[in-house]
Amino acid sequence: MLANYPPFLPIPEKIARRARAMFGNRNIYLTIGNPIDELFSDLFSEISWSKNDGSPLESKYLLSLISAIQYEEELPDLQFIEALRARIDIKYALHLPENYPGLDFVWLSGLRKQLSAAPQKMESFQKFLDRLKYMGLFCRNDGKPYDAETVIKTLMISSLMERVVQSMYMLLEELAIEDANWLRSIILPQWYERYNRNRPIIFWPNFNNNWRAFPQAIGKDLQYLIEKIDKPPINISEGLPTVLILKQAWDDLYQAMDQN
Repeated sequence: MLANYPPFLPIPEKIARRARAMFGNRNIYLTIGNPIDELFSDLFSEISWSKNDGSPLESKYLLSLISAIQYEEELPDLQFIEALRARIDIKYALHLPENYPGLDFVWLSGLRKQLSAAPQKMESFQKFLDRLKYMGLFCRNDGKPYDAETVIKTLMISSLMERVVQSMYMLLEELAIEDANWLRSIILPQWYERYNRNRPIIFWPNFNNNWRAFPQAIGKDLQYLIEKIDKPPINISEGLPTVLILKQAWDDLYQAMDQN
């Protein structure tokens, strides 16, 4: 369970020692971690937040900072969660202990849904991003603060895309166990590169005219595979849990793309 924010808990001493030894005082995440209370002073306090995603109510502060870090690092949810396990500097910025048990991506998507649905919350998130910029931290190449709506849209779509690809990994691995020869007979050449866990896909939408092209290519892969698995000789039902997970992930991505 996340710590109660604010007030923020002190930076754990072990994390502080390791981070300062590794990075000195010039690392951007150490710069964030030291004045963290100032970042959120008078922000969000007047807003009512729901807890429907299962996260602690106070975690809106922590999740907002995580969202800014994700955007700066170009890390969708699952890749950020993996990075958090290893990155001492990010734990320092977030005031998290070394043995932090982990983050649930549902909390991150829950924050994005709340921000997208409430202009007042999005406005407060923009003020937070403005404050980061004024502190000399995350900003665009032209020196302007990140745009809140762009940050949220980018994280939403990149993270949903990540879930679709992860679901494809799971289904292809299950099919390989079921009948490897059959899978080799129907697999498309580009899949060997596209669905290689050793070279994970990183999709970071730039919202130009062609940004939908790659997700649509993934959607065609999904449709092709679904058409194949319910026919002889494999006869794997479309009701297989792995298939249902993949379909739901694609539906969520398609809906988000359609809205944006």
